[in-house]
Amino acid sequence: SGSACSPFPRSLGANKPDFSEKNMQICSWRDLIFAAVRHVADGDVPPKAVADLSKRLVGASTSLSTSELVDAVWSVAVCIGVPNTEPARERLGLFVRALSSAGTVLPQTFHKLLDEELLDLTGFINAHMFTKRMTKINTDQVYRQHKYNLLHEETEGYSKVKTLFGWQRRIQNVLA
Repeated sequence: SGSACSPFPRSLGANKPDFSEKNMQICSWRDLIFAAVRHVADGDVPPKAVADLSKRLVGASTSLSTSELVDAVWSVAVCIGVPNTEPARERLGLFVRALSSAGTVLPQTFHKLLDEELLDLTGFINAHMFTKRMTKINTDQVYRQHKYNLLHEETEGYSKVKTLFGWQRRIQNVLA
């Protein structure tokens, strides 16, 4: 199911998507890069070779952008996210490292778009420290109580309201 030019597999196996050539159609540069990244994860192609190809395609006058390249990496990482695929994730991590060292994609771009497990495999971050830091930031933003000292607050507004009510009562007493 899906469009005729979808780079995603048409059928899913029990444990792994079926990426055989009969289930894939290449219709654009994006589809070609997706297929190449998929072959890197499967171990059919060395990561450095696809990284060099990607650098030439991004630098050439093709319509391929670095964001589409990172999207392809993310898509393949999601597709291979099933259990017992650690070698495929490691190969994908090597590919991300090769893209970064070749200067094709900045590490900051990967930091924004990839999950912490894949970033840990590339060596960009320490997943344990990252998770610990994110938990601390989340706790600070959501659960930390901010203290307010009402005695040090500006009292000008309160005195004006009190004076206004006092004058209003005096006027009502005079009119009554």
